[in-house]
Amino acid sequence: MHTLVGWLSSGRFDLDDEKACQAQIRQWLTDRLPAEIQPDLKPEHRLSTRDIPDFFILGVVIEVKMNKAREADAMRQLGRYAQHPEVTDLILLTNRAVRAPGSINGKPLCVISLGRAWL
Repeated sequence: MHTLVGWLSSGRFDLDDEKACQAQIRQWLTDRLPAEIQPDLKPEHRLSTRDIPDFFILGVVIEVKMNKAREADAMRQLGRYAQHPEVTDLILLTNRAVRAPGSINGKPLCVISLGRAWL
């Protein structure tokens, strides 16, 4: 997870449009992942009928939340994801200030500020 966090923390992604941001993140990761791991990057991976994170790679959920997303809703959503046994870690990328625990349901959570890379 540390490598993913480093890559994602250094990326300059769209801060206004969540879908554009997700497309940029997908390209950013694809450009950096070793060829043998690229097939493991799964956008909109279905954990269940209700739980579909933005990205899933080797047990790590990557979720993007922007602008109008409510913090409590995001934490609740990540909590659902964390209940799945195939999930080992959670990464939340957001353009908003968020107070988040270090883990949810026993799964480590890292929050990345999308604006930081632009400073």
